[in-house]
Amino acid sequence: MKWKTDLPNFGRKYSCTLLLWLLFAAHLPFLAADPDANISFSRGPFTDEGLNTIQVRNWINHGDLDLAECDNLLKTPLLGFSLALTYKVFGTGHIVSRLHVLLFLLAAMSFICLDRKNRRFLIIFIGTTLMQYQVFQFSHFSLAEMLSCASILLAVHFLAKSADLQFDQTVRRNYAILAGVFLSLSWFFKIQFIYLAVLFPLAQLSYLPVAKPLTKKLIIRQGMFTSATLLIFLFVYFIAWYLPNREIYDFIMASQSGEFSISGKSLEYLGFNLSQFFLRGWILIFVVVFLASFAAGLFLLRKKSHTSRFPILFLTSSFWFLLETHKLLMVYLPTRYRISLYVSMGLLISVVISEILSNRKMSKPAGKQLFLLKSFAIGSLVILLAINTFNYFSTLKNRTFVIRDMNAYLAESMKPDDVALGAWAPSLTWESKARALPVWNNFLNYKDPINTFNPRVIIA
Repeated sequence: MKWKTDLPNFGRKYSCTLLLWLLFAAHLPFLAADPDANISFSRGPFTDEGLNTIQVRNWINHGDLDLAECDNLLKTPLLGFSLALTYKVFGTGHIVSRLHVLLFLLAAMSFICLDRKNRRFLIIFIGTTLMQYQVFQFSHFSLAEMLSCASILLAVHFLAKSADLQFDQTVRRNYAILAGVFLSLSWFFKIQFIYLAVLFPLAQLSYLPVAKPLTKKLIIRQGMFTSATLLIFLFVYFIAWYLPNREIYDFIMASQSGEFSISGKSLEYLGFNLSQFFLRGWILIFVVVFLASFAAGLFLLRKKSHTSRFPILFLTSSFWFLLETHKLLMVYLPTRYRISLYVSMGLLISVVISEILSNRKMSKPAGKQLFLLKSFAIGSLVILLAINTFNYFSTLKNRTFVIRDMNAYLAESMKPDDVALGAWAPSLTWESKARALPVWNNFLNYKDPINTFNPRVIIA
């Protein structure tokens, strides 16, 4: 019967979409929940959702936009102004903010799903990375990190398409430009991702020595379009955002945590960060699979029995990871700084495992090697999926709703024209719509705040 012959094609076409719907359903129980108690050593996941959004919430609720009342909007303009549109339609609630981030991420992944060639690695990426403990949690937090990662993944998607000879020259040019656009959006969402401006030039230059002559010309041409687009967006950011706000921008950026520097203490920081955040517990297994995948990827690249998009996908994910490793030298490395590092590792794992499972071109003498590679790929998938499943249900069982309940309590006690002060205030005034302002000594809103703002409540 006809439906039997079409069933495998139906599965290949819609399995990715089905997985994304299941991923969305998996997030629903967490939309009103507190961040998991083990998600970070810092208060960041608990306070930063409020801090990242409070200027735009104050703007929508009270009509005033003040770049100096908090340090977040200057660093995350695209997050803030995209949220403003959502808030205008659906209100400034906590769940609205979280859905804004989650749905943007899923929309980006759905777009990649439409591409038959990139759909293969994305299916693996959903299970190995988007379900990974930290990445899963931050996928529904109202923060900029996963929006920046979604932009990078879209950029990598378009870069791979721009290097594909199945498209004509004009289409490849357009894909190269789109790759530059979406990579630029990653630092428009959060300026700390500006270091990724060199990602695609590095990947394209590294591809040239191993590319065929026709592909070399293509990569050079596409690299020119991608680099030009990146330069244009850097210029736009500088002219339209930095220069008009230069004084407050320089003041705020000079006071940021997580500064990167190289000193005599760098090796100590590196050892501490590796031992605390990567070489212990289940995350060590993720690291081992990544390292093995990297070695397998180099082997496949050397064999040249790979699919057409594998070299650029593998090299781009490798350089993304290498650019992220500068964070290992930071003295302060909270979870939000590590999210893009985990995502880059997960992307490389997914690209390599996808390539291994789809590879049927090795010669017969290499049949044993292919068997070992496929055994590694399947074994790694099973182990990572088992870890992610265990962590999911453990986190589901341990959910708390203190922030939700505090918001409900303050909504009963405060009016929209009241003022709340303190670093915790923005996270506990979602429902009351009261104006909230963080206070940091010698930084923001610290000059006689009681008499200046006449707060109804202080939460610190």
